[in-house]
Parts: sequence; C-alpha cells; structure tokens
Amino acid sequence: PVLSKDLSRWGLSFTAALGKALENLRARTKKGPSADRRWEHHPTGCGESCWKDRFDAVRIAVFPKLVATRKRPDGVAEQGGHVVAFATTSCVLASMSKNALGLCFMGDTLNLQISLRDPKQLLTSIPMRLMKMKDPQSGSARHPLESTASEGMVWRWMPYSPGGPPLQSPGEFSVPVDQGEVDAILEAAENGRAVPVFTQTPKVASAVSAPTFLKMKEQGNSLFKAGEFMKAVSAYNAALREDGVPPADAAVVHSNAAQALLKTAEADPSVCKPLAAEALKRANEAVGLDPTNVKAYARCAAACDLLEEHEAAAEFRQHQARCQAAAEATQQARRAEAEQRRQQQEEQRKKMAAAMEEKARCDALLERERELERRRAKEDAGDLGQAEAARLSSMLGMDSTLAGMPARGVGGN
Repeated sequence: PVLSKDLSRWGLSFTAALGKALENLRARTKKGPSADRRWEHHPTGCGESCWKDRFDAVRIAVFPKLVATRKRPDGVAEQGGHVVAFATTSCVLASMSKNALGLCFMGDTLNLQISLRDPKQLLTSIPMRLMKMKDPQSGSARHPLESTASEGMVWRWMPYSPGGPPLQSPGEFSVPVDQGEVDAILEAAENGRAVPVFTQTPKVASAVSAPTFLKMKEQGNSLFKAGEFMKAVSAYNAALREDGVPPADAAVVHSNAAQALLKTAEADPSVCKPLAAEALKRANEAVGLDPTNVKAYARCAAACDLLEEHEAAAEFRQHQARCQAAAEATQQARRAEAEQRRQQQEEQRKKMAAAMEEKARCDALLERERELERRRAKEDAGDLGQAEAARLSSMLGMDSTLAGMPARGVGGN
C-alpha cells in the first residue's frame, strides 16, 4: 500500500500518485495483446481476459471501455448489458445479461472451477453490471478513477442480478452458483425449454433465519449498545463463523465489527493505530462482499482518518457519496414505480366503478322496459276480457229471444 510517508517522499498527493499509477497501467495495457486479442472467447460467447499479468482485474475495473468494446470473434451480436466477474487478479470473465449460456459458463468457471480449485485466489463471487449513468460532476475536475462513457455520462459498476434495479430489464438470465443450477440451465437449453432464472433469495432467507447467526449478531448489537465494543467484535466474529451466510448479511456484520473497533480506537490512543488498521480491514471486507453498503465506505473513511491517510479517506467518502446517490436513485425509481402502480390501480378502480354504474343504469332501464311490457300485457288481457264478455252477452241475448218463442207440440191437444 501507498502510505503518507511515501507520498511525502515523492512529493505527490494521493490523487496525483493514483493518476501516475493509472498512466503506467494504461501504457502497460497498450503494450499487451492487441485490441482483437484481449479476450479469449468460449463458444458460448463468454470472454476471458488475456493479459494474465496479475493486473487483469484492476485494469478492467478502472478501464471499463475494455469491456464495452469487447466483440465476439464469430460476429454474433448479443443483447443485454455487460456482466463481468472479477474472478482472480489475472482472470476476468465477461458476457451479456441476455446470453444464458455465456452466463452459465461464467458461473461454472467462477463458482465451480476457481472457487473449488483455488479458493484463496478468488477475488469475489459477485458478478457486476457495467452501466452508463449521468455524470453528477459534469464540468468539474474529474477524479482519475472516473471513466467517461460519453458526453455527460460515466461508467459505473453495480452488483448484477437478472432484471434487478436500477434497469429492471426483462429477459435477463442469472449466473449459476452451483452444479444444480448449471445442469438445469444446460438441460433446458438442450431440450428447447425456457431457461430457468435463479435468484439468491431462498439462500438469503435461509441464512437470515439461522438461529445461531441471528443470535450472535443480535448479541453483538446489544454489546455494542452497552459500550462493550471488543466483546461485540467477538460476537460478530462468532456469527461469521456460521456456514451459508449470504454476502450482504456478512457485509453488515463486518461493517458493525469495524464500527466497534473504531469506537475502541477513538477511546484509547495507545491502541488507536492498530485498531484503526483492523477496522479498515473489516470495513474493506464489507465493501468487497457488498459494494452497495454505504456505511462500510463511511467506516473505511473514518479508519483512514485515524491512520492520518486523509487522501484515502476522501477517496472512500467519494465512493460513499456515489453509493448513496445510487441507493437514493434506486429508491426513487421504486417509489416512482409504486406510485405508477397506485395510479394504475386507482384508474382501474375508477373504470370498474364506472362500469358497475353503467351496468346498474342499464339494469334499471331494462327493468323499466319489462314493467311496461307487463303493464301492456295486462291491459291487452283486459281488452280481450271485455270483448269476450260482450260476445258472450250477445250470445246470451240471442238465447233469450229463442227462449221467448212458443214451443211447438206443447199443450195444443
């Protein structure tokens, strides 16, 4: 690592030293494989970086254009966004979010080959999405790590999940995490069925509900609130020893441990530096597990302040601000989506109410028509009755005349 004493000896600020390092890396990149040989492509379309000089991961992270300009040698155009796995320092995998087989190969290599063969070399098992986002600092001096995508736009890395925020794009596929998921994807593709999309939600729910993990985490939180910071760290460490803890939950516990260490470091100057260094390590662990953890960046910055690494602290605070802005944008998008759903539901209720009102009006009109028909039927029946009575009366009158006539052959003898 570059420390303050190194910067003083060189007569450079942290940002200037970082800029020099990036220039050197850029020159090293240009001297490496030519543009058409920087990626070795599997038949599925998934590409693997070809520098193999222990700087593959960092150069892809800081020069995202290397991913954006990647093309398959077979000329097949792929749909979706860029998905990247920073597997090891010398191995980066890249595919597209709507290439099911490419992501399947990525997951198999990342989670079944590298993780099992050489787990210590694994940088992270979390695939990342490369995105163009609006530049919040357009027109101002640009930090060396800021990479311009186009006019007013910059590149950003975010954890990938199929159809996840902020894009929520339909038709994306997942990166498999175990043999069962790999087999299910391949079997569906071979048999012409819809490729399943997996999420980590079931595993997260299982880990969150693990009694020991929850118990030790809550115990650590209680000890922290009581001011027993080092005991809280021990409880957090015990929680992390549980199997199957999902990255996001583990990141929270690491971040909490970092905060407990910072509290102890602030209270005891005799152990300030070593505890701050350990806090920085734990907060960095949290960032690696969950790059969206805003508090972890804040605690990295606080630890750097105690270590008098103020340039590094400023760098972490910039990451914190970007992460916070992304989180707020995601929340705003969710609120907008919820409001849109509410408006659609309200509109649907209005339409249903109008339809029911119209139906009631039509039913009432129909009932009035039926009542008129019944009345007419009664009136018609009354007219027929009167006519029949008149006819009968007429017949009876005729019979009366006949009855008044003398009967023949009666009393004439």
